[in-house]
Amino acid sequence: MTVSASKHVMVGLQETGKTTFLAALWQVVTSNEVPGALRLVKLDSDSEYVDGVHQDWLQSRPVERTPMGNYQFVSMKLGTVDNSHLAEVIVPDLSGELFSEQWQVRKWTASHDRLLREASGLLLFVHPRQISRFEMITSDTGELVSLIADGTEETTEEEELLEFDILKVPTPVQLVDLLQFIAGKHYLNHLNRVAVIVSAWDLIRTEEIAPQAWLNREAPLLAQYLRANEIRFQHRVYGISAQGADLAVEGAAAALELNLITKASERIIVRECGLAEHHDITAPLKWLMDAERNRP
Repeated sequence: MTVSASKHVMVGLQETGKTTFLAALWQVVTSNEVPGALRLVKLDSDSEYVDGVHQDWLQSRPVERTPMGNYQFVSMKLGTVDNSHLAEVIVPDLSGELFSEQWQVRKWTASHDRLLREASGLLLFVHPRQISRFEMITSDTGELVSLIADGTEETTEEEELLEFDILKVPTPVQLVDLLQFIAGKHYLNHLNRVAVIVSAWDLIRTEEIAPQAWLNREAPLLAQYLRANEIRFQHRVYGISAQGADLAVEGAAAALELNLITKASERIIVRECGLAEHHDITAPLKWLMDAERNRP
């Protein structure tokens, strides 16, 4: 009997950890080091590219970011140990440039539309260092309002209003817009599960905070949108350190420590609900697959 594979798409803006995630995923699905993890069935992509980023990861070198203009498409089919359930994870653009263009020009390509028509789940990437935030409203606002009301607040040449720059819009706004693009198309109603991946979790790990609580605090607009639209988008938040350390900052000492770990997959840190951690980076995909198994 032929088993069909559910399709899940990795999406995210630029420099949000998608390439490092892919390298670590390749390690887990090909090594049999993590019990219960999904296994590689087939790679429908450039194996040289995937091998290259995996070798960087394996040797504890910072995984090179996918350059702008390089629309690297990756697709791999994964399965449970007995291959009774299959999932295809698709990365239409590792650089994130396509999603930035979508935000700027307010449309997506025909090929991306076809891809989403076949998908049932999203892996939405958020990087702690790539979140640009709103300016917070503070108690000083009341004083400012009073000054304006009294007509005593004047704008100097140095305080001229800045022109709107679409590229400087806070990250959560762009991510919510990406989800609204999907929600606004009735023919994509089947695409109804979102696994939010907070990458570089090693930067946050010492805070002893659950991934959902972190999202509520750092990206409240995105968290509120997902909660308010739970019927349209079921979601779960995962904190994942695909590399295990910030090699760009910690350097050779961190790389040496990672290389001492016997099983490379044990560098990976995955935190789901609460504070419990494990090494199965395929966990978000298994959660997305559950929806497809239960679909009538």
